[in-house]
Amino acid sequence: VERSMDEYQFSRATQELMRFATADLSNFYLDVAKDRLYISAVDDPRRRSCQTVLRACLEGFAKAVAPVLPHMAEDIWQNLPYDRPSSSDETESVFEGGFPSELREFPEVDADTWDLVRNLRDDANKALENARADKLVGASLDAAAYVHASDPAVRTILDGLSGDVDLLSPPVKTNGVDDLRTALMISQVHLVDSVEDVADACDERYVTSADDGNNKSGCTVGVTKAAGHKCGRCWFYDETVGSDAAGGRRGPDLCQRCDEAIGSWEEATGNTFEMPEPEPAAKEEAAEPVA
Repeated sequence: VERSMDEYQFSRATQELMRFATADLSNFYLDVAKDRLYISAVDDPRRRSCQTVLRACLEGFAKAVAPVLPHMAEDIWQNLPYDRPSSSDETESVFEGGFPSELREFPEVDADTWDLVRNLRDDANKALENARADKLVGASLDAAAYVHASDPAVRTILDGLSGDVDLLSPPVKTNGVDDLRTALMISQVHLVDSVEDVADACDERYVTSADDGNNKSGCTVGVTKAAGHKCGRCWFYDETVGSDAAGGRRGPDLCQRCDEAIGSWEEATGNTFEMPEPEPAAKEEAAEPVA
């Protein structure tokens, strides 16, 4: 964008800004960020890190778009919902101070990893479309995904992003941010060793084959109904919800992660969380675990 602006190629710069706003932010990052922002405890590092990224995006985007949308950029700058950073002191206008220097210090994104994740997400969404059409699942969180990667390099990347079996806080296997479960917005992601394992777990109607001409990730992806019960707070399915393992939690339909977040809120505010009485239909559903 900066190079295009310097060369007076405003159309090219605008196209790149539009691609970033729609493809990177709206279609991907803001979607997967909801779990971190809405569900995590107020001071949880995974939530605070997301707020840091959103702040950087907001300020950087306002600065970048200012030459072509000056009034909108100035409106953004004058209405930032927080005190301006120390580097922006005395900067009353978006047109003062240049591009924030601290934004240039962030490391480059690992394009190979995140291109793979986004392609895998597209393939999973194709399988989900058929599952939704047949009313196997409603929202994507109702589903579990089975993924086979024949390429060892791809499998290595996915293994590094494979989270804990249950929803835990703090997480054990990942940092809680770079996790396939939240990147795909699917309750459970199983990495399996063969295409046959995918076929055994999922109906062929809900499988996207690696050999499919429209496949993007090179992985065979299948979806089926998630196991366990749905957490009443985060809506992810978890096999400990409603089980004996949930006996010490603040509610029978809470996962451990949400129970920890509520405990943090109680400690910070001095209030006590009271679990609302579930509707009769919800009680019946909770009594029958999903296989």
